Amino acid sequence: GKPVAFISIDNIHGNNLYDLESLPDEGMQELDSLFSGLAKHYRDAYYERADFFWDIHAGQIVYGRKQNEDTNHLYLVDVDPHVESLTPYHLKKNLSVEELDNFVIALENLQAAITYCEEKFKNSNPLQDARDALREVILELRKEIPADAGLKEMEERWSGSPIKSGMTGKKDSFVIQSIKTQ
Repeated sequence: GKPVAFISIDNIHGNNLYDLESLPDEGMQELDSLFSGLAKHYRDAYYERADFFWDIHAGQIVYGRKQNEDTNHLYLVDVDPHVESLTPYHLKKNLSVEELDNFVIALENLQAAITYCEEKFKNSNPLQDARDALREVILELRKEIPADAGLKEMEERWSGSPIKSGMTGKKDSFVIQSIKTQ
């Protein structure tokens, strides 16, 4: 493997989305914004041939607060970030099969996280902005890579049972990157 370094930014008191029973409307709005931003992250990573998060799932998102805060927010936590890289465009126009497969898996992981959260937190508003942002990315990439079966399946069906990785949240999580919406 590659050498990696971890930086603990904050200690968040809360639970990951797998362990939450419910999420208030404000949390769903933050989640919609977070997932929309991640969809745009993947689009930008594709066109810029940049690093991207490969293993995003609901267990890496904690709803809670820092020690001196009064209100809960969403935090993206990942104590073992799995980042993939795409070959820069100026070095190679087309991606390798492995690069493309990893990229499509990342999009599928995001789609599964969105679907999981919508199904789990049914009493809240759907994550429509996130769905629209990811759908837009999928449609853009289908124009670029029309033969990719994974993208085609994502375009054709939005449903499916996301696979829970078996990770459970602890009451305290260390934030690697915090996400707050205004």
